[in-house]
Amino acid sequence: MIDKDLQDLLAAWHGADVRGVRRGELLGRLRADSDFRRRFAEEIAILSEIKAVQSTVPRWLRVADSLGWETVPPDESGDAPDDGDAAFEARVLQRIKGECIGPANTAPRRFRWWPYAAAALVLLGATLKFAGPWQRQSLATGGDAPQVPETQPLAVLVGAVDVSWQEGGNSPGVGDTLTKGKLGCDSGRFTFSMLNGVTVSAEAPVELDLVALDSVVCRRGKLRVRVPKGAEGFSVNSPECTVVDRGTEFAVNVSPGEPTDVMVFDGQADVFVESKANGGRVGTSVMVAESVRVIPGADRPLNIEANPRQFTTMLPADVVPLNLPANYRDLVLSSKPWGYWRFESEIGGVLPNEVAGGPGFRMRGDIGFRQHSRSNRSLVFPGEGGDLESLLRLEKPWHPSPVAGYAVELWFEAENFSNSTLVSLLSTEQPMPHNNHHMVLEIVANKQEMGNVRFLHRWPAGPSLGVNLNSRRIYVPCRWTHLVAQRNGERLQLYVDGELANETPLDRNQSIGPCHVLLGRLLTPDFGAPPNMRRLYRGGLDEVAFYDRPLSPEEIRSHHDAAK
Repeated sequence: MIDKDLQDLLAAWHGADVRGVRRGELLGRLRADSDFRRRFAEEIAILSEIKAVQSTVPRWLRVADSLGWETVPPDESGDAPDDGDAAFEARVLQRIKGECIGPANTAPRRFRWWPYAAAALVLLGATLKFAGPWQRQSLATGGDAPQVPETQPLAVLVGAVDVSWQEGGNSPGVGDTLTKGKLGCDSGRFTFSMLNGVTVSAEAPVELDLVALDSVVCRRGKLRVRVPKGAEGFSVNSPECTVVDRGTEFAVNVSPGEPTDVMVFDGQADVFVESKANGGRVGTSVMVAESVRVIPGADRPLNIEANPRQFTTMLPADVVPLNLPANYRDLVLSSKPWGYWRFESEIGGVLPNEVAGGPGFRMRGDIGFRQHSRSNRSLVFPGEGGDLESLLRLEKPWHPSPVAGYAVELWFEAENFSNSTLVSLLSTEQPMPHNNHHMVLEIVANKQEMGNVRFLHRWPAGPSLGVNLNSRRIYVPCRWTHLVAQRNGERLQLYVDGELANETPLDRNQSIGPCHVLLGRLLTPDFGAPPNMRRLYRGGLDEVAFYDRPLSPEEIRSHHDAAK
């Protein structure tokens, strides 16, 4: 008979919600019982053939980070292939099979189970609840929408123009989090960013229900939806049809009792209609620059001439300027950073260091600038929408103090929720390109970290393992956020907007060595990482400083408060 603990863990792997004391018991046994880990690894290795290839990008990122499978083998030309997410997932699955299954045409040897069980530990330790695309249920598949706690944040309002919110519903301000429930207005336009990176713009009159991270219900209004890589499958449910994204930007016009029109502006979407004739559901794929109309009571969508002017546009988010006092530079320099970059000037493609004699950052790609005041401008990174080789790279390595610790300080303003890197420290112990990180500071958008900031420290440097620290609070897109990630004695600490957001113990011997420093991406372009491993940052960055010691809480708070 199957072990009850094993049964519960397999249920969690399938998506069951396991919490509280039971969650602790299962994780404890998984860590302590090697035979139990082996049996669990054997079970999920078999399931991986069916399930793993359908997982969302964030889950693959977590497996790759945990096991060091970011590294992509070179092709015959010596370059790593850049062949998209599907091929990347196939390669990772092949690695899983290689760990667990013996050579072809031989009897299966004993599982090399620990690497796969280690991945399970990382995944299970987040929430013990996984929901892959095969578990999603919406009007498109005929099931009920997934249940979401009423207080769980789903999105943040990032823009609003002339909005008159409907009485009896939410009346959020820009920067407020949105939870499950109704959202409607009688006039104006607004934009919100889902925590999975999806951006939705709405034009009044609007009646919306926020249902889940991957689903909204639109009863009335004009919507424009932009879905990034990793969030495919987002659905808009209306009285007449369900639109399911396949990696795209699309628009929907909904009026009660009137036809519902759908147009795809980029990529592809599927439109599902309930067929009265056969009692099932009829789906139609809509490609870029195509449009369909769903007439009330019709059995299938009708192709119509695409007219972009009939649909709403994406309302730009309200980007708040970073207002710093004239003495901000002196305030930071008084803390004696190893390096400090304000990005106010450029000399031959190099952004100079405010610390005399210190190295500058060399620009690559189409990184731009945004002027906030006479004395302050910031960097603007294009993300996946611009030059894919964009980055800043420090001209000289940085070697944080192995005794005193270190601190990385910056301000960032992300355009939306995404999995993207702010700062990447790569070991100098071997020639570039490689994937051996000492430290990574990034923003994340997935079901495990829900719009958090992630701070990763690794010793020794490598492509896997290390100590992860998450902010446990949501950053707000299009709002400037102050960050400090530091090693303070035997603790890693992450400060967000002047306050300690999280900390964790760290062995005193786990120092970090000399580092190449990148801003705006995880790896150098010549590494040849697949799209979901580039983690290109889109948004603003300013006032970057590195210290050969931790900052005091008073220093951190004063640097943040100066911008108010």
